[in-house]
Amino acid sequence: MKHLPPRFFTFLSFLTFLFFLSSCDEDPIAEQHLETDFAHHVMPLDYDFTLQLDDAIVKGNLMLVPIAGDENFFAFHAHLGDYMPLSEALENKIVTVEESGKRDSNPGQRSRGIGANSSPFISWENNSSGSDSGAAVNMLYATNESETDTVYFMAGEVVDGGKQDRVIAQDLILPPGESADISVFCVEHGRWQYEGSSSTFAWGATAGNSIRKKDNQQDVWDDVKEYNNGVGENSSTGTYMAFKDNDEVKKSLEDQKQVFLAFAEESDIVGIMAISGDAILGCDIFASHQLFRTHFDGLLDSYLSESTYRGEAPVMADADMGAFFQKAKTSFKGRTIPDGSKGLVHANRNIHLAVFE
Repeated sequence: MKHLPPRFFTFLSFLTFLFFLSSCDEDPIAEQHLETDFAHHVMPLDYDFTLQLDDAIVKGNLMLVPIAGDENFFAFHAHLGDYMPLSEALENKIVTVEESGKRDSNPGQRSRGIGANSSPFISWENNSSGSDSGAAVNMLYATNESETDTVYFMAGEVVDGGKQDRVIAQDLILPPGESADISVFCVEHGRWQYEGSSSTFAWGATAGNSIRKKDNQQDVWDDVKEYNNGVGENSSTGTYMAFKDNDEVKKSLEDQKQVFLAFAEESDIVGIMAISGDAILGCDIFASHQLFRTHFDGLLDSYLSESTYRGEAPVMADADMGAFFQKAKTSFKGRTIPDGSKGLVHANRNIHLAVFE
């Protein structure tokens, strides 16, 4: 047999190494198209995204500044696939969310979804209801019934029903056919029983931005109470949905939202910064325009809820906004979730980052 030259084995080893890198970089939970430009896929792209101060829009007590990604930004994140928002998944019964005690499966064998920070908070106090149902205040159980769709749970989304209304505490990805424990906070202090015949949850709202920031149950309850008191809502159970269902609140938010909706139509927009008075309420950045667009309506509700009922006319200087954005940008590109922030890192990419002042 003729011996092959050493350079052949060197070339073969190089191809094997490239294949290994490419395999590690794929998103295993979304349908992917194979990258035809192999070297372009393997080598990290020097992508960028910028705060578009000249395109800021102001309405009432809220200023929104769009964040735009460049061509390399979208190329770098192209392999992550599309994620269905929780609101759509619940409306179309693709996902079921219920009290943790409704399932008989062993909690130790449950999936925790996907995300670097998706594990439930084990240190919360008063987590158990004290009943025999196994239900827990700060834990729900979600199942993705779809065979093809991956669902994105964003911190701050309110689910309505069960034994009390809850708000999602951490971003989470739930793949097709999977189930997971979901970390939540209670936003209905005075109820612990089912209402009506259904024990599952429906989509409720995206909570006011100040609630999205919280990582302590008592602080969440205090904030919910302030929102309700601010509009004269005296719900018997103290639910946050009393604020969201208030006719005055709904009309005010809907009227203001119309001014900002154009951001969702610009295909290069991947996030926003929100300012009220001399404070930055937050900065949300997503890995794709699709993910931003499907969550933008809820984020508008969230930021408008805080700015309208607690904010002041925006007066922050451009330089201060730019400095805050640079910190958020560094974290996003560094694939980190800073203390006091919410978000999710997956497939060696930051899928969503919400940074609060």
